[in-house]
Amino acid sequence: MGLRCVIEGKEYEYDGKLTVGDAMFIFDKARIGVNDLNRALIAEGNPYALAAWLFLMKRRAGEAVRWEDMSKLDMASFNWLPDESADAEEPTSEGEPAAEENPTSTPGENQNDATPNT
Repeated sequence: MGLRCVIEGKEYEYDGKLTVGDAMFIFDKARIGVNDLNRALIAEGNPYALAAWLFLMKRRAGEAVRWEDMSKLDMASFNWLPDESADAEEPTSEGEPAAEENPTSTPGENQNDATPNT
């Protein structure tokens, strides 16, 4: 699952794929390189980076959108959505939930934690 947001009531998801053309478009519109895109979007909330990224997300969703339309988006309706995959418990190779670590155990309490004799 990728980066998700909602704006003006519609949800968009970024799958992590970025073509050279996408990167060129973002750089042309926001003067942000690929390495700085995540920081510009999430940490800084750079409006030019957000507009360029949302433009691409809207296009990928099949919407007919023009660059001029981006300046009319209601930023008060914009929200990042939590990553749902982070909440899911990862199964073990046998399909069962991974065993939880005992928070009260101390190092050396069992044979696996013991320091070997040298």
